[in-house]
Amino acid sequence: MADREKSPDKLVPFFMHHAVLLTSCLFRERATKDKDELNHFFGVFIIKEQKRGERVGLTIDDFQLFDRACYTFKQLKEQLTEAEIEKIKIEYKKHWQKWKAMQREIAGLLPEAYQMSKPKIESWTNGWNLRSHFWCAYRSVNRQTENACLAVLLNKKQFQVYLMFQHYKSDERTGSIADYNELLSALQKWSDTVAIEDYYIWPQLEDELADHLPLSVFLQSEENQRAFREAMGDRTFQLGKLLVKAERIVDSVQVTG
Repeated sequence: MADREKSPDKLVPFFMHHAVLLTSCLFRERATKDKDELNHFFGVFIIKEQKRGERVGLTIDDFQLFDRACYTFKQLKEQLTEAEIEKIKIEYKKHWQKWKAMQREIAGLLPEAYQMSKPKIESWTNGWNLRSHFWCAYRSVNRQTENACLAVLLNKKQFQVYLMFQHYKSDERTGSIADYNELLSALQKWSDTVAIEDYYIWPQLEDELADHLPLSVFLQSEENQRAFREAMGDRTFQLGKLLVKAERIVDSVQVTG
């Protein structure tokens, strides 16, 4: 970032370019005159009502896929038959194909100005393990080499859309941890532009299944912010919106209306 000033006010438009999607697209209420689409964006509960009447959205089964005690193939082979393992693989592939299709549909619905037509979708397995979540990263065309990105994640507890610093292979991309973390001091000003009650913030080190801190609580006091920075250690923070698994399927109109 040698070509950019390092004050938080300058970093906000640089990094928060990705977070704009959180407020203006993926989670917005209906903001279109096109009656063929219900653009109620609440995470992957995007429901695009097509002319043929089909709907694309999450179901409880999508969350339940990850609710298992074992993810490694080595352990699974010790506990299950080959037929049972194959059944699990088929189930994972089915849900992952749906996840992939949804992410591509989301990318297709984003404004062309965002230039995020090709999200990077993580595979359902790394060869040795089943994933404990599905994950996807969005970067605009001119930010492919940056560590900061917008990500979407689905696990057994929740679906989340969030701003993050990708630590994996970060030395192969641009943008330092220190520069990214300067955003923390700019969140108060940024929060004036969004519905703050909808946002959560958590240290990158925090377990993804933990109950994350509401952004409003983080901003309540300097003491809360100091404690948060200590919990971050030498890593970064993540900021976004969460959709916790419900007891039943929630219609997008009920969620966002």
